[in-house]
Amino acid sequence: MACCSKPQADMDCTEFKINLISARNLKPGKFFSMQVYATVSISDDPSSKKQTPVDDQNGINPAWNFTTVYAIDETAVRHDCTALIIKLYCQRWIGDRYIGEVHVSLKELYKRARKGCSFSNTVEYSVRKGSVFSMGKVRFSYGFRGTLVNVDGEKPSSCNGGFRDVAIVVLKVSLKFIFGIDITI
Repeated sequence: MACCSKPQADMDCTEFKINLISARNLKPGKFFSMQVYATVSISDDPSSKKQTPVDDQNGINPAWNFTTVYAIDETAVRHDCTALIIKLYCQRWIGDRYIGEVHVSLKELYKRARKGCSFSNTVEYSVRKGSVFSMGKVRFSYGFRGTLVNVDGEKPSSCNGGFRDVAIVVLKVSLKFIFGIDITI
């Protein structure tokens, strides 16, 4: 299972935080205004399903700024089979209409975040309905925190101490500029 419902002592869990920001250019409905909400889940697991509030103001460009957090186990970022699934719906009085969805491998998100050394990122993915990818775009930010793992035998990134390295450079430049002191660390 990808979500850590009851972490065990021998199981490393990582916090996966997602902020579902917005969608844009969704395919409009024919006879009704768009009142859009989204559901977020890990691999369509019903116990992981969370729902945004309905945006009844922005039509085909809904905005939610909805944040949720999952505890995921190490296997979720090691294998392509565990996915973040975002499904979009239009709320209607005659029954909600399915708009489309986004599937993204947690492994892909994890690897993409690692490249920036921040373990977080803001991304945009095309919404699809069946095999059609022209249903608009979904924008979200995400991050990983906790026990971090190597994926595909990659060497650990050089992110350890990344902020410390930047702080040292800023300190060196400041001391040089303000006091004329050149230090070596």
